[in-house]
Amino acid sequence: MATLLNNPGSEDLVIDIWEGGSALYGWDILDACVDRLPLLVNESTCIKELGGEPIETNIITEFHGVEEDIIKKLGTTDLSSFWPFKFVKKAYLPEGGWCNLFRRKISKIRGKRVFGEIKYIDPEARELRVSWWKKLRYDSLLNTLPLDYLMKKLRKMEPVEDKLKSVPLFIGSLILRSRMDEVRIYYLGKKKFSSVTIVHLPLLTPRLQDFSIAYVIIPYIAYRNQGAFREKALSDAKKLGLLNKEPVFIRGYFEKYGILHGKVSGSAGLERYGITLAGRLGKWKELGICDVFKEMRAE
Repeated sequence: MATLLNNPGSEDLVIDIWEGGSALYGWDILDACVDRLPLLVNESTCIKELGGEPIETNIITEFHGVEEDIIKKLGTTDLSSFWPFKFVKKAYLPEGGWCNLFRRKISKIRGKRVFGEIKYIDPEARELRVSWWKKLRYDSLLNTLPLDYLMKKLRKMEPVEDKLKSVPLFIGSLILRSRMDEVRIYYLGKKKFSSVTIVHLPLLTPRLQDFSIAYVIIPYIAYRNQGAFREKALSDAKKLGLLNKEPVFIRGYFEKYGILHGKVSGSAGLERYGITLAGRLGKWKELGICDVFKEMRAE
């Protein structure tokens, strides 16, 4: 989204390392798209400025168990960076989901797009290579890719991968045959649950308004040796009483950068090579969509 907010023009080149790979692209179902993540915002302004129609929702929270168990599952002591904790009473969602806004923005890109893995970036020569393409020269480079990825591709720069940490998450999306108007967030601090949070949202798409979606968030590291994440997601939803019938749609999503933490160092001086860091992953900073929007507008 940070790339799109910069409104790339006809003379700009957009490099995408994985077409459709952004979490904002969403899942396709019944000629509609649903978001891969439970993306909520605290204000409606940025939704309007992105061309969407904001819907205000009440938030109802339930806490099962103790916070210490959530901390143990996540493997981090800083829960303030875990985005569901930022929402208490009210939040906003765009009608039709974030994926609709994102896809609409992509369709309006006027510049050329290149798809492929970045082989290297030479900051001194201001050139890079993507997959089998020839060398590409640039005047300025706006990086919205994960900062750890960027630093590994930069030649003659100090590596920082040991300082940039993230908590990977498995996020199961379960579409249920239930209509709801509010958002329910369950914090699961009991050992019988594999997930740390289940976020249950209304689906604000006309074709899906009689359905809802439950996002079951499971820390990957804590359960990677056991596997069966899809089964764990279904089991936790059943334990909470969310499933009267089997879900009509189940999709699993692995988010490597679920929670960001660690020190951002080693990237100082990139500006003199024409490299600007932007967005949540580019700056390695926990930012919501509206936060990214504000930062881009401020700059």
